[in-house]
Amino acid sequence: MMTGVQKRGGMKVLHVLPAFDGGGAEEDTLRLVTFLKKQRDIVPEVASSGGRLVDALAAHKIDHHTLPLRRKAPWHLWANAGRLAALCQSQGIDIMHVHSRAPAWSCLWAARHLNIPWVSTFHGAYGVSGLFKKYYNRIMLRATHTIAISAFIYEHISKTYGVGGEAISVIERGVDVDDAPSSLSMAKARALLTWGLKDTVLLLPGRFSPVKGQHLVLSVLKDLVKEHPSLKLVCVGLQKDTPYTRSLRKHIQAYGLDNHVSLLPYAEDMKPFYRAASWVLVPTRKPEGFGLVAAEASAMGTPVVGFADGALCELIQDGKSGFLVTKGTSEEACRQAFAQVLVKALALSLQKRVAMGQKARAHMVSHFNIHTCHDKTYRLYQQLKASASR
Repeated sequence: MMTGVQKRGGMKVLHVLPAFDGGGAEEDTLRLVTFLKKQRDIVPEVASSGGRLVDALAAHKIDHHTLPLRRKAPWHLWANAGRLAALCQSQGIDIMHVHSRAPAWSCLWAARHLNIPWVSTFHGAYGVSGLFKKYYNRIMLRATHTIAISAFIYEHISKTYGVGGEAISVIERGVDVDDAPSSLSMAKARALLTWGLKDTVLLLPGRFSPVKGQHLVLSVLKDLVKEHPSLKLVCVGLQKDTPYTRSLRKHIQAYGLDNHVSLLPYAEDMKPFYRAASWVLVPTRKPEGFGLVAAEASAMGTPVVGFADGALCELIQDGKSGFLVTKGTSEEACRQAFAQVLVKALALSLQKRVAMGQKARAHMVSHFNIHTCHDKTYRLYQQLKASASR
């Protein structure tokens, strides 16, 4: 164990990321360290190359240390190991918690030098094209303990790397369930967003990218509006003009959907959108490691339609709290399958849809409460610290 350092406060945990700029792993870390800051016997800190979320750390009086952790070349990883070791030594860090593969190599070497435990979080099903990539990814499994953010990710680790057992825990990302849907009615939410009260609104949140399935939904919508003229699609996540967004606009015009589709910029607070929506769509083409959009929508009492893939199968109880769509073997098969399930969803009465949303929220409260998930991580730190002290 590291010695000769004047300790202040409780156990110190350093979270290590390439940047702190607003991706899923970064936002998860922000929520976690904010929770940890409220505990009396733990002091969270963050090391990254910086980003827009650093100001949020400052607002919670959480220290951020700027290091060039974006760099991936081997010599940079080795240099960052020295920087992390020096930082841990000066700050009296007890545990490092890394959230990405490149800095995980630096954490491994720094932890070995200092003889302190380190934790990794497996945030996604990383690609394994080629032996080198598989070896590179495996660094996340060389930590003292590895966290899988869903049962799906745990199974992925087990099948891909042949690793399991007590060294890996499933600790879900979790979702904030503190704001009850009753705190903001659909009518009030729609008034805030200036949406029509009688419209059937399909909400598709997420960055504008082919993997998020916006094109698929547009191709489904062009047929559905013939039977459902009040149907509206709202896509939230536009950040800049790209060839992909221009392609979306061309298809909207070609399909005659100008009055049915809105492309809106990224929104920091999505809760009014979830409450205002009739259904939330998750047509993601790649398996979700957790599926935060589905979890957040469900927590706000809005049912979800998404592909039966990845962690969505854990979040959505098919036919009870939402609908799962079986993926086809081709683009057209996926489109037809999604269309069929969406037709079924739109046929539900308001009473049945509300009941489905209530079951969706109950499922989140029972199994994915973010406070419970954070408490599991907190207890893991305590166990590792106790083991390291023996």
